[in-house]
Amino acid sequence: MRRGIVVMFGMVALLWQVGAHAATDWDAKLRADFQGLIPAAPIATLSVTPRATPLRRDMTILLVQARRHWDELSSDTQALARPWLQRPVGATDPQEAQWSFKNQETTYDVPGGKFRIHYIKKADYSSDTNATDQSWVETDVAAVLDNVARVEHGTLGYTAVPTDGVMGGDNKFDVYLTNLLPYGFYGYVSDDAATSDSTRPYGAASYMVLDNDFLGYGYSDAHLPLEVTAAHEYFHAVQNGYSSQDDIAFMEQTATWMEDVVYPTIHDNYNYIGEPYEDTDGNGQYDKGVDGFTTSDDHNKNGIRDEGSLEYPEASLDAFDMPPLVQYGRFLWPRYLGEKFGNGIVKTIWENCGQVAGDNTFSAMDSALLASGSSLIAAYQEYAVWSYDKRLFADGANYPLVWVDRTQSGNSVAFSSADSPALNSISTIGASPQLHLSTVYSQILNPSGGYSFNSSGGTAALTVLIDNGNGLLQHQVVSLSSGDGTWTAPSEVVKAIMVISNVSTTKDGMSWNLSSGIAPVVRKKSGGGGIDGSIVLLLIVSSILGYRRRFA
Repeated sequence: MRRGIVVMFGMVALLWQVGAHAATDWDAKLRADFQGLIPAAPIATLSVTPRATPLRRDMTILLVQARRHWDELSSDTQALARPWLQRPVGATDPQEAQWSFKNQETTYDVPGGKFRIHYIKKADYSSDTNATDQSWVETDVAAVLDNVARVEHGTLGYTAVPTDGVMGGDNKFDVYLTNLLPYGFYGYVSDDAATSDSTRPYGAASYMVLDNDFLGYGYSDAHLPLEVTAAHEYFHAVQNGYSSQDDIAFMEQTATWMEDVVYPTIHDNYNYIGEPYEDTDGNGQYDKGVDGFTTSDDHNKNGIRDEGSLEYPEASLDAFDMPPLVQYGRFLWPRYLGEKFGNGIVKTIWENCGQVAGDNTFSAMDSALLASGSSLIAAYQEYAVWSYDKRLFADGANYPLVWVDRTQSGNSVAFSSADSPALNSISTIGASPQLHLSTVYSQILNPSGGYSFNSSGGTAALTVLIDNGNGLLQHQVVSLSSGDGTWTAPSEVVKAIMVISNVSTTKDGMSWNLSSGIAPVVRKKSGGGGIDGSIVLLLIVSSILGYRRRFA
């Protein structure tokens, strides 16, 4: 599944900072990943409260990467990966495949008719660590699988997953239960059969592997990880049915989102949207007097700015493990899409993905959004606003603050991408980059007078969130021409949050300056980024949604 042990987390974070845009050596990466699956340290505790040691391994995506880059792998790396690309039954190398069935399997056809469960019956093989209680299979697991299918196919209308023919003994979707605890993940999905569905020519048939009992992971109730894992992993199989070739970050975003859709009271995915800091003085940043990240922000004392989409808005929308776990926290992106346009828009995106070979995720998003009266550019910038003004989300009261890069006061303000702590921490393409589909939040306390914004490269979009001290934010889109524009502060404003986004889907390296005083604008000779003011820029929040808490 999406979780595993964080090994040498600090080194991973460092690699994010210095190598976000380096070409991937897939042989070296996947060799290290598969070698790291050998059982070692005990599993960290996971709960529905923020955890001290995050779990980060995604076996589903690791297998996707292995299949996509198979020809780039050495024979040694292929040998490490091959057992994991096999179903847990049949002949496998026992040294590499301790999770495989060594004893006779038992099968159970779930009454709903969609699933066949494969397991080793504990009553027959009591000493087998992969064995499972028959009652757990036929009562608990079966009920969860039926419920997941009822919601994902029935309520949400996703097309049935493609059949794998008679693999696993019949044409039902195969679910294997085995002991995954030593490897640090809860489950995974793997595609291993081409689809015969002519309407989805780029899809694939899959199977799913789940832990045999979900004991030892730190939950008070084993049903909780079973439920969210089944909802998450089965949606990977649904995705594969439409396309097995599209963006892996969007795969994880939507699978993590699906956990809450199917089981809206568990909130396990809250663990991925950032550490819940405090804003003790109400200035919109973490803790009193903090300007940028310091160790005083570090509530769980792990020495780093912690993982989660709200703490790394400067990472691109399609970032995967750069920084670690960001793709899971970005379930807020499909949540925004669902709450703004209806949950059906996510299905439309996956349907669009399945009509073109290769990764066309961004164009699939744009097509779905255009049909809903928006666009990817407009929706992303609005999502960036929601990420700060989190009351707009139905569950926003439970979300942490978004990461504010810097704060300055009054009419002596000078912000630039060149001196942005967040952007400089990820710079590998120049002195002042801002990546595609990413956002930086800069904050002005007690703003007055005029401010000018100038940008080049990328495609700039600027929204100002105006706080009059009444607890509500006004959203003001700044019209940019060739990436430049001005904003004048209204009277009696407590603070203004500058939401600065590069809304290009492809171009990194956007640089910009924002300063007090409205300077004459020097126009660029050719298009230097930015959205012309004559174009409809954004469909920014027309009304503030009431929010509700799902916790009792």
